[in-house]
Amino acid sequence: MSRMFQRPKFAKVTNELVAPTPIYFDNSLYFNFIIKGNMDKLQKVCNEWFNVPSNFKRVFEPALPYVMVTYAYYPRAYYQSWKENNEGFTPYKELIFVLFLREKKPCGILEDIGLIKPNFYGFVPFLFLDHAIPVAAGREIFGMPKVMADLDYPGLGGNGTVQKFSASTLGFNRSRGSVPMAKKQKIMEVTCPPGFNMEEILSKAHGNPSDAIAREFFRNVETNSVNLNLAAMMIKIHEMSYISMRQYRDVIETDKAITKSIIEFPGKNLTVTNGGILPGQYDITYGENSLTYPVKHTLGLANQPTVSFWFQWDFYLSGGKQIWEWKE
Repeated sequence: MSRMFQRPKFAKVTNELVAPTPIYFDNSLYFNFIIKGNMDKLQKVCNEWFNVPSNFKRVFEPALPYVMVTYAYYPRAYYQSWKENNEGFTPYKELIFVLFLREKKPCGILEDIGLIKPNFYGFVPFLFLDHAIPVAAGREIFGMPKVMADLDYPGLGGNGTVQKFSASTLGFNRSRGSVPMAKKQKIMEVTCPPGFNMEEILSKAHGNPSDAIAREFFRNVETNSVNLNLAAMMIKIHEMSYISMRQYRDVIETDKAITKSIIEFPGKNLTVTNGGILPGQYDITYGENSLTYPVKHTLGLANQPTVSFWFQWDFYLSGGKQIWEWKE
């Protein structure tokens, strides 16, 4: 290829924060809550993020009326150069809202009768975390809507005596006061049942719990068998492709985009070491007055999870690819 058609090297600067792929995560803890959502609202999210921006060149729809909400803890996150040069690693927490999507195609009838496998994806419309490096990498490389937030988990640092998984960040309220200033607001809290003991739960190692979790998922959720099988398989191995919309604003006409593309990127499970069903019933509250991050209003989320489980695993994120790109 002629040099004139090669892409220029990325100019690294002193305060460069982005950790390039592949990014590795060791001994990660995931506390997952499968929460019933509203299919019409989930479809509206698909339309806003993918279907309308691509002029319906790529069409996505919710495969399930559920959202998987994860409070994640990464004690060791790093990319290859950090490990090779012994530079270190970064720990952080993250609150992830995952929708289960399938791509709608003209030949969908062939998928319904099992002749071809549908394209099945995870999509994250809301994502909150407490470290700047993964915020920069997630936004710049993958176009994911990562936002800095304060996260607190029972028994994992912070105020461990409070039996809640919680997340909060700066944002604007729907009902404005005399001074409509951004203030710290709750995103979501999960109150644990009486007797919840993080140390005890983590000490009861179950080995790889994937089959048991998939059975529990199958037993409790409501949907058609095709989509349910796909979702249960994803939960069993927790490995599938994710999609996101990656775009950058024009510097003059800031309501216009200079680039816009749909990105697909895979997560790769290395090993699941521990996990199991989380015992008891968990109650959920949301920052319902939030104008900036109205997660319940946008997704139509219930106040109790349908299934709750946890696991500990090693995985990595590899580079993505463009599956659609806007062209003039």
